[in-house]
Amino acid sequence: MAYAALKQNIIDQIMEEQAKLGYDEKGIRLYYPLSSLCHITGKQMNVPAMEDLLHGFAKAVPELGPVCYTLTEERFCFHIPAQGVKWVHDHTPENTFIRKLVQLVVKPGCTMDDIQHLFEAYGTVHVQPMDSDEFDTLMYFENGPDAYYYCFQDDGFDIRYHRFLSGDYADFGY
Repeated sequence: MAYAALKQNIIDQIMEEQAKLGYDEKGIRLYYPLSSLCHITGKQMNVPAMEDLLHGFAKAVPELGPVCYTLTEERFCFHIPAQGVKWVHDHTPENTFIRKLVQLVVKPGCTMDDIQHLFEAYGTVHVQPMDSDEFDTLMYFENGPDAYYYCFQDDGFDIRYHRFLSGDYADFGY
């Protein structure tokens, strides 16, 4: 179960990058703090326990190729080789919501109303103002294409976003 959730998160991150930058036949590095890996796996662990859990990850997901990770303090860096990135590109259905969101936020004149309408086209959405220097608005689905929390910043010129796991969002205390 923990491996399945981590594999899905890696796939989601690769698909978002491909929506933003296009498909590239290169490997990718994804960074996870220990707390995020705990949220993904549903297990509260220290670094050595997480390393033990991750020991068999590459063998459990052969389609992603020889996945490896490095560790700096409590930050894990996963290297997904080109073989894994290609597998995601070739075998994972396109996430049309992410593609449309990426296309929308880079479109001149995009508004938060436009973004909310896109979310509403995919499911029941919760929209909340945020009291943060970094973000203005939170949107997430009650039922929709994913369970991420999307935080938006509209600086008057463009809109940027970052998506978080619900547990990571809660850790930030927004």
